[in-house]
Amino acid sequence: MTDHIFREYDIRGVVETDLTENTVLNLGKATGTYLLEHDVKEMVVGRDCRLSSESLNNSLIKGLLSDLPKTFTTPEIRMDCPDSKKFEITEKVKTH
Repeated sequence: MTDHIFREYDIRGVVETDLTENTVLNLGKATGTYLLEHDVKEMVVGRDCRLSSESLNNSLIKGLLSDLPKTFTTPEIRMDCPDSKKFEITEKVKTH
C-alpha cells in the first residue's frame, strides 16, 4: 500500500495499480478495527457505477466484516439524485 492514496478527506488511486482488491481488503480491516474501537457497530457501504466498483466494494465489505459485525451495502448510488429520501438500505450483507 502506498501513502499517496491517502488524501485530506478521501482515498484515491488507480484501480489495479494503487487500489487492488487486497489493498481495499486491508483498508476495510483497518477501518473496521478503528470503528469498533470507537464504539461504532454498524456501517453502510455504497458504490457508484464504475466498472471497478463492485469488486472493490466486495473487498471493502469483506475486510469490514472481519471486525465490524453489521455492515450493509446499497445498490449503486446515483450522484445525480441528491434527494436523501431515495436512499434506502436494500441488502444486508452479513450480521453476526
